[in-house]
Amino acid sequence: MKIEASSGKATPNRRTGSDVFLLLGVALLLDFIGFCNVPARVDVTHNSAAYIEMTQHGTGSVESPFRYRLLVPSLARQFPLPAEKALLVITHLSLVGCLFLAMLIGRRIGLSLPACIFGATALFCSRAIVYNYSNPYMTDGVALLALFVMVYSYLGEQETVFGIAALVGILAHEITVFLVPAFLFSRRWKRGLAIGALSAFALVLTRFCLGPGYAGNLNREFHFASYHWSHPFEWMKGVVLAWYLLWPLFVMGITRLPAKRFPLFVCSGLLTGGAVFLSSFVMDTERTYSILAPVMAAGVANVFDILWKKSRAQAIGLFTVVFAQIAAAEVYRAGAKNLPLLALGSVPAILYLAYTGMIFRGHPRPQGTSSPGSTV
Repeated sequence: MKIEASSGKATPNRRTGSDVFLLLGVALLLDFIGFCNVPARVDVTHNSAAYIEMTQHGTGSVESPFRYRLLVPSLARQFPLPAEKALLVITHLSLVGCLFLAMLIGRRIGLSLPACIFGATALFCSRAIVYNYSNPYMTDGVALLALFVMVYSYLGEQETVFGIAALVGILAHEITVFLVPAFLFSRRWKRGLAIGALSAFALVLTRFCLGPGYAGNLNREFHFASYHWSHPFEWMKGVVLAWYLLWPLFVMGITRLPAKRFPLFVCSGLLTGGAVFLSSFVMDTERTYSILAPVMAAGVANVFDILWKKSRAQAIGLFTVVFAQIAAAEVYRAGAKNLPLLALGSVPAILYLAYTGMIFRGHPRPQGTSSPGSTV
């Protein structure tokens, strides 16, 4: 990270060709590890079956809202592969892009290479992302990639790229609409209005052309909402385990970013609000909170970056302990539903996080600019 001696403002790092190839190599390596160690489920879910059916027979073969998410099945239909294999390939390519952009976002806000790699690896180990490896027959991977592109382009005030990514995301899965208002909080808010209007038009157009029929699904989702209200502990347990021990790291890191703090606060607020809203109506909580991945990576990577500059040993300790406990959360998801045992295994990590929090209390908040105008 470059520091301007005259003003004390942190500026984003400049990309070099070697850095880009290194980060892309890390993203490919992580995805390969995921492919080898997290086998795709054999028994497809109801949602996965709908996308496979769309790939084979078109949008008219499934009910809403699946038929509105036509981009990924239409693209998969062009592959000379069976529907399941084509969807798997698209998901893995999307996840490589997500991990790669997670690191580029870190570089754009001025973080070191080790910190960016840590942030991407933290995402890769989390329950919210591992779900996509175990169930790759969905459209979530492309929608997540669109969110990463939107955050990255928003930080650089690239509204055209932002708008295209928003439209692509809406055609893959409508979760990207929660980030569309971000440009309303920038200097180019008038262009943000245009992006919002185009996104709304895309939502309406798909429903007009492909037909309505969402009422039956609304009844099901209201049933899910009533279940969450009557079982709040189960709901909160899913929220906590979605990112597990990355939650406190995210909070610590996002408040002490070296650059572009306000844009990332905006993205964090919009995506958190969207996740809370969605999780009220669905049962698979990790999927809804996965939309926080772009900002989660930035916040977590910043904690590592601060520790890395203070002490290599402190940073490496954080790396080891946190991933051990994220693995423990995955053990819970795989079927070892023993919360006391999980809590006992988390004690070392919680103590280390408390120690990290004490370090951060004495760490001064950066006084750099939060302007999103710099490029990388």
